[in-house]
Amino acid sequence: MKVEFVEKLRRNCSSVTFVISCSRAIELRPTKNVHGFFRYRNQMSGRSRGVGQVRFREENVASRAVDLSNEGRFLLYNQQLKFTLLDKKLQHAAPTCCRLENCTIHVGCLTAKDRMLSLWNYQGIVELELDLEEQTLSIHLAFTSMDYRLEFPLSQIRQFAPVEVSGRNQGLLTQIGEIPPYLYRRPFSPSQTDDKYVDVFLNGCLPRKLEKSDGESWRKGWVRTTDFTGSNAIGQSSVYVVELDCSEHRHDILSLLQQTLSFNEVPRSLQVEEVVYSEASQVAIPMWNPENFRVPFGILYKVNSLIQYGKLCVPNLEERFCRLISSGNESTIKLALQALSDEDGCHDPARFLRAKLDEMKKVAPPGVKMKQGMAWIHRVLVTPSKVYCIGPEMEQSNRIVRQHEDYTDRFLRVQFVDEDCSPLTSTALTSDVRSGHTEIYRRIKQVLKEGISIGSRKYEFLAFSASQLRESQLWMFAGKRPPPGSDKPAVTADSIRLQMGDFSQIRNVAKCAARMGQCFSASTPTRKVLPLQVKRIKDITVKTDGVTYCFSDGIGKISQDFARSIAKTCGSTGRIPSAFQIRYGGYKGMVAIDPCASSAFKLYLRPSMRKFDSCHFSLEVLDYTRVLPCFLNRQVISLLSTLGVKDQVFIDLQKQVLKDLDHMLEDDALARKVISCRESNSLALQMLDNGYTSRTEPLLKRLLCVFRDAEVQELRAKAKIFLPKARLLIGCIDETKILKYGEVFVQVSGASYAGGSYYSAQDNVENRDRTTVVTQKVFVAKNPCLHPGDVRVLQAVDVPGLHHMVDCVVFPQVGPKPHPHECSGSDLDGDQYMVSWEERLIPPSVDDPMDYSPPAATVVDHPVTIEEIQEFFLNYMTNDNLGVIANAHVVHADKEKSKARSEKCLELAHLASLAVDFPKTGVPAIIPQELRPREYPDFMEKEHRVSYISSGVLGKLYRAVFTTSFDAQTFSGVRMSDNIVNIFDEDMGVPGYEKHVESALSHKTIYDMKLQQLMSHYGIREEAEIIGGHVLSLSRIFARRQVDVLPKVRKAFEALQAEARSWFYARGFGKVDGEEEAKASAWYHVTYHKDYVGRRNSIQLLSFPWTVAKVLLKVKRSAGRNNDRQNGVGSSEADGYGPPGKRQKL
Repeated sequence: MKVEFVEKLRRNCSSVTFVISCSRAIELRPTKNVHGFFRYRNQMSGRSRGVGQVRFREENVASRAVDLSNEGRFLLYNQQLKFTLLDKKLQHAAPTCCRLENCTIHVGCLTAKDRMLSLWNYQGIVELELDLEEQTLSIHLAFTSMDYRLEFPLSQIRQFAPVEVSGRNQGLLTQIGEIPPYLYRRPFSPSQTDDKYVDVFLNGCLPRKLEKSDGESWRKGWVRTTDFTGSNAIGQSSVYVVELDCSEHRHDILSLLQQTLSFNEVPRSLQVEEVVYSEASQVAIPMWNPENFRVPFGILYKVNSLIQYGKLCVPNLEERFCRLISSGNESTIKLALQALSDEDGCHDPARFLRAKLDEMKKVAPPGVKMKQGMAWIHRVLVTPSKVYCIGPEMEQSNRIVRQHEDYTDRFLRVQFVDEDCSPLTSTALTSDVRSGHTEIYRRIKQVLKEGISIGSRKYEFLAFSASQLRESQLWMFAGKRPPPGSDKPAVTADSIRLQMGDFSQIRNVAKCAARMGQCFSASTPTRKVLPLQVKRIKDITVKTDGVTYCFSDGIGKISQDFARSIAKTCGSTGRIPSAFQIRYGGYKGMVAIDPCASSAFKLYLRPSMRKFDSCHFSLEVLDYTRVLPCFLNRQVISLLSTLGVKDQVFIDLQKQVLKDLDHMLEDDALARKVISCRESNSLALQMLDNGYTSRTEPLLKRLLCVFRDAEVQELRAKAKIFLPKARLLIGCIDETKILKYGEVFVQVSGASYAGGSYYSAQDNVENRDRTTVVTQKVFVAKNPCLHPGDVRVLQAVDVPGLHHMVDCVVFPQVGPKPHPHECSGSDLDGDQYMVSWEERLIPPSVDDPMDYSPPAATVVDHPVTIEEIQEFFLNYMTNDNLGVIANAHVVHADKEKSKARSEKCLELAHLASLAVDFPKTGVPAIIPQELRPREYPDFMEKEHRVSYISSGVLGKLYRAVFTTSFDAQTFSGVRMSDNIVNIFDEDMGVPGYEKHVESALSHKTIYDMKLQQLMSHYGIREEAEIIGGHVLSLSRIFARRQVDVLPKVRKAFEALQAEARSWFYARGFGKVDGEEEAKASAWYHVTYHKDYVGRRNSIQLLSFPWTVAKVLLKVKRSAGRNNDRQNGVGSSEADGYGPPGKRQKL
C-alpha cells in the first residue's frame, strides 16, 4: 500500500489507521471514527479470502471512504481496494454481555435432530458475552468457589439457534465443531487476595491475547484450566444449551443475539434427557469400550476417533452396531467406517455401516503390502479437555519398532497440544501463581504418570526423540504379558528400555533422555556390522585459549565397498553417496567414504560419535549426501543485509523467481528447467521430458499450478527465495589434511546453474554424472542463525584428492576453531549447511563468530530415573522459548538501525544458543520482558497484534510478492471440480485395451476411494498436492506440523501407488508383448475418456493411471516416434545444457 493513500484517508476520515495484516487484506484498527475490521478467512486453510468489513462510527465517514474507493484512491500492493456500503450496520466492537438469572446450562450431544442427551447441567446466574472483534462467544458461570469461562471461537460454531427445551422454556442451542471451548477460571474475588503481588499478577493475566488494554477489566484474572464438571462432560460434548426462564427480558436477549449472529427466530423443539454418564477416572476422554463384545483393536480405535471428531455419539452405538463391527473383515469394516469422516453426524450408525458394507461387497479392497522399513503407527493428541485418536499413519520405522514388529500396534505416539491443535504456550502451563502450575500442566503430568487406556490396553510412557521433544510428543507402549505356561518374557516399556542400551553412566537428565531418544530416530536398516569389523580411530582436536575444540565432532569413515552395498539397501540410485548419516548401537553421526580406507574394516568410528553402550549391531541410515536445492530465508537475509548486502540484490533474486513462476504454464521448457532444479524425479518432470504439455494434459497443469502456488506462498510467508548458485549440503571433514583454515571443498552434481543457464541431470546420459567443482568465494551458514558471525565467507578450492566427495561441503581439520562450530555452534553429525557461490550475496565484511560454549550441565548423583525424564519433558514444554526468541529477533533486526548487530539482537542470539542446547543441558533460556516485541512488522502477519509497515528488506520482499502479475484464480487453471471431458490424448490408445476396461474401472473405484480417504484424513483439497508433494491445505490437526506431516503423506501415497501397481502386475501379468501397454491404456481410458469421467464420482481424480507412469510414458514415446515417421521427421539427440564432459569448474 502506498503511504500517500494512508495519509489521504487520515486527512479525510479523521485518523483512520490502516495496518497491513495479511495477503490481500487490510486491518483498520479501532480509532476515533472506526470501531474495527473483520477479515473473512477460508475455513480450511485459514488464509484471507480478500474480503472484510469495516465498522465506522459515523455514516458520513463511511460514505467518504466509499467515494475515495470509487476514485481509485486506495491501493494495496498495487491492487485497488473496493469499498461498498452494507445493507445493515455492524454492531459496536465492544463485547455484548447478557446477564441471565435463574437459567440452566445443558452440556451434552445430539442423539437425534430433536433429542439431546445432557451429560452435565448447571443452574444459576449465567453471563453470555459476544465479542465480534475477537470473534468469540463466551459463557460465564460460578461453580465450586470459582468463576469459569467457556470461550467458543465463532468459526467453530456450526449452529446457533433458539430452541424450545422439553416443551417448557425457550433456550439457545450452540452446536460446535471439532474444537471444544477454551476453559478459564479465576477466584470469585481476585482483588481480595492476601498477597498484593499475587493480586497484581492475577489482574494482569490475560487469556490467549496478551495485548489487551488495562481498561478491559472483564478480561482480568483469568487462567487457563481443564474440564471442571467432575464427569469430564465438556470433552465428550458438542452441544451446549442455555435454557432461559420466563423472565420478561427473554425476548430482548434473543432479539439482540439474533441481530448479531443472524440465526432463525423460530425456535424448534428439543427434548433434553439428563443422564449420569461419567468417565471421571479416565484421563483420555472420550474413550468408548463396549461391554460383552470383542471388537478388534483397529476397529475400536477407529470408532473412538469418529466419536472424538463428533461424527458419532456414544448413546447411538447400540447392539446392532456392535455386532457389525465385531465380525467380518477388519480391513473392509475400517474402510466403511472411514466414510463416516465425511458426514456431519450420524444418528443411526448401524444402518449407515450396513449400507456401506453391502456396497463394498461389490468392490472388495485388496490388502496393502507394507514396504520394508515402514510401519503403521497410531497417534493420540491430548488437549486440555479431550483426546483425539489419529491414524494409523504410515511412517518410516525406527530401531525399537523394528525390533518389536509383532507389537507395532502397541506403540503409540502421544502429543500434547491446545484445543485447536496449536502448540501449548508456557503461559497455559504456568499461569497459576499460587501453585506455580495450571491444571493443564497437572493434566499432562497425570498422562505421563498414568498413561492412556484404549480398550483393554494401557499405554505407558516409553521415551521420546529430540524431534519429538520439540513437538511436545513422546512414545508410549502397551505391555503384553505372555500366555499362561509360556516361557517368553513379558514385553513392557521397562523391558524395552533395558534392551536399548546402558544409560546408567549418564548423570544429566536432559542428556540421558536425548540418548534414549537416539534409538527412536526414523531410519532405514541396512546390514549387520560385527564389532570386529569396526575400527576405532582418534578424534582430531585443537586447544585454543584454553578451550578444546573437536574438528571431527560426529564424523567417521566407511569403506568404499561397504558404502556401495548399503547404498543399494537405502534405495540410492546412480552415484554412490559420499557420506551417510547413521546410527550404530550407541554411536551416531556421519561416516564418509575414504578411498584409502582398508576394506578389512567396514566402519571407522571416533569417540565423539559414541553416546552410550549398546549391543545393537545393525547399521541404520537416516540420510545420505544427495542433491538438495537451497533457499534463502528470513534469518539468512537479515544477517546478509546486516553484513552489507544491498536490498536490491534480494529484490532482484526474488523478481527472477517470480518471473519464472509466472511463465511456467506458457513455456514448457522453462517449466522443465524450474522444476528440475528443485525436484529431480517428479511426475511433472517426467511428463515434460516425454512430450506432455500443460495445455493438453490436465494433471500436468494441476501439478504445475500447485507447484507455483506453493512457491509463491513460501515467498510470502518465509521469504524463501530459490538460489540457483547454491546448495544445501551435509558437512564432512577433510581426511587428506590438504585444506587450510578458511578453505572448503564443494563439488555438486545434478541440476545446477552454470554460465547463466540451467541444465538438468535428466537431459542426457552425460549430465547424469556431471559434477561441478566450485572454485570461488562462498558464504556458509546453518539454520537457525541469528548472530552476524554465523555467516562465514570461505574460499572454495579444488582438491583432486577430494574428488570422491560429491554433494557435501568438506571443511578443513586445521585452524584455531572448526568452521562448523563457527556456524551457529554446529558439528558434523549430520548438520546441513547452506553454501552459496552467488557473487552478489557474498558480504563485503564478516563479523567474528559468537562463543557457542554450552553452559555447565546439571548432574545428579544417581542413575537417572524415568520420573526425572518425565519431569524434564514437562520442564521443556514450560521453558521452550526458541520460537519466541527467533520471532523477537526478526522484529528487532527489522526495526533497529544496526539490524542484527544491535544489542537486543545479540542478546537474543545468545538466548537462542541456550534454547538450542536446552534438550542436552537442561538449562533454559529466559527472555527478559524488554526483549519481547510490542509491535510486529507487516510481513509477519500477526493477527490481533499491533503491526507496522516494515521499511526493511524483508518488508520490501513481502510486498513485492503482491506486485507480480500473477492472478491466483486465473493461473490455477484446471482444478479437481473442473470439466476435463474434452481433453483426451488419442496417443494413449493401444489395440486390445478393451478387454481390460472392466477390471480397470473396478480398480479405479477402489483407488479413488482410498485416495479420497487419504485426502480427507489430512484435509487435503487437491489431488495434485499429494502427487507433487506441495501440500497447501491441511486440516487444523495437521496444519501446524507440516514438517512432520508431509513425509507421512508422501509415504502413504507411495504405499497406495505401490498397491495399485500390484493390481496391475498381478499373477505374472505382462509376459505377452504389448499386454502392459494395452492394460495401461485401459487405465488411462477409464480415467480420461468422456464416457467414464464423472460416472461414479463428481470429483475428477486423474492420478490412477499414473501409478504405472513408466508404462504410460512408454506408450507416449512410442506414439511420438510413430507420428514422426508418418510426418517424415528424423530423430535427433536430446539438447544438452552446459558444456560436455563429466566435471567442470565454476
